Amino acid sequence: MNWFRKNYAYLCLLFLLVLALIFPIQDGDVFFYLSLGRKLFENGSLPDKDPFLYTIQDWTIYHEWLSYVLYYSAYLISGFAAVILFKTFLWLCGFLTILRTGIKSKVPSSIVVGILCIIGIACSQRFTERASLFSDVLLATVTAIFLKPELISKKSLWAMPLLFAVWVNLHPGFVLGLALWTLYVFFHGRKSPGWLWISLGFSYFACLINPQFIKGALYPFRTVFSEDWDLYRKVNPEWMPTFQMPYVATWEVACLIILALAAALLVGAIAVKKPKTSGFAIAVFIFNLYLAHNATRFVSTSALGFGLLSLFALRELNFKMTESLNNRCQALLAILCVGFGVSISFDGYAFSADKRHLGLGVDETHFPVKAAQWMLTHSTEGRIFNDYGWGSYLIWVLNRNQSLFIHSHVDDPKLLAKEYLGMSRSQEHFDQTINQYGIKYFVLERSRLTTTPPPAILVYLNKWHLIYEDSVAMIWR
Repeated sequence: MNWFRKNYAYLCLLFLLVLALIFPIQDGDVFFYLSLGRKLFENGSLPDKDPFLYTIQDWTIYHEWLSYVLYYSAYLISGFAAVILFKTFLWLCGFLTILRTGIKSKVPSSIVVGILCIIGIACSQRFTERASLFSDVLLATVTAIFLKPELISKKSLWAMPLLFAVWVNLHPGFVLGLALWTLYVFFHGRKSPGWLWISLGFSYFACLINPQFIKGALYPFRTVFSEDWDLYRKVNPEWMPTFQMPYVATWEVACLIILALAAALLVGAIAVKKPKTSGFAIAVFIFNLYLAHNATRFVSTSALGFGLLSLFALRELNFKMTESLNNRCQALLAILCVGFGVSISFDGYAFSADKRHLGLGVDETHFPVKAAQWMLTHSTEGRIFNDYGWGSYLIWVLNRNQSLFIHSHVDDPKLLAKEYLGMSRSQEHFDQTINQYGIKYFVLERSRLTTTPPPAILVYLNKWHLIYEDSVAMIWR
């Protein structure tokens, strides 16, 4: 009973988080992971090129191969339900890392719960099944370790190269972990034995353990520093700067700003109180601030980092609350968590992009579920021009080689900006692309075509035959 009295607020928070994380799949990328995982399990190896697109096939698909295996392994256990629960488990690992940091740092429980609630809102946009989730969780884990140097020992440091050997095959975010690890050694290595530098060196070499060796380790740099990257940032919302409209007006970014301000004030207080030992904390703050500003994709990454920094600073400042005040705040937060959890159970919750409801499976309002099944049962062989966000789902359902124009996981900015978006810019480009690729079908999202005024592509399709439509999708031949 005494244990429950001490931890009931944490349990209420976890109750809320679980309910907020378990919702039908709304992000298409996971279907690409599952499709390649299926190929790997069926053939014993990944294809050398993207087998699903007819526009390009030579873009790199190896850099997240281990994510494909893990997500598809979850799918083999119990279908989409297991995929969603696996994603929930990963997110809970990230939140539990912060929770454990707060408890070990002896920060008042109400403060820990409050910080985690704000982090949860900031991260909610990316409560989806993405390979980037591995990087977010691992980066939060190493940040928690690096902020407590007493956790670093000679034996534990030999685990760092092993971590990066795995991480490089999960997601390109391994470079962020490597950057943070380098910062740690820079600030602490001058007063530490040489094995700290040796471990760092082995961590760099461990990143070569991937199917493409040096090319695989350099993949994130080749992508970001390519001449087309600025073009990609202009057309892909995930990579647009965070602190601009309309993103800065969302609840997610507002909570990120709150976390950043809190971390700035607390780390600033440490710099005044302990100037000789605050260098690494300041570097971590600048590192997360850069990520937060750089792209909306890093809102969740930096929110987790700012939260950990705040807890570290509260520990260093020996922050205390009276027991009675802490208990009252804890009780209030517990009531709010349970209340919101019950509300989510019955009515779901809204976030900046849409709304989610408790459940398992695929969100049929986000994907052409009925249309894809119709295509499977009718004679629809031939190349398809498809909606960008639906490509991966169609790959998963149709499982046809070289049948689709694009999917959301492809990292070719020119294909997205000039070829895909170019289809709506002129009749000439539309006709030229049709002839170039021999496109036979169009599968497009109904809601985008029924706006006023209608998009130009609807005018260009006036000579095509509408052969299928439902509340989500429309198909032309």
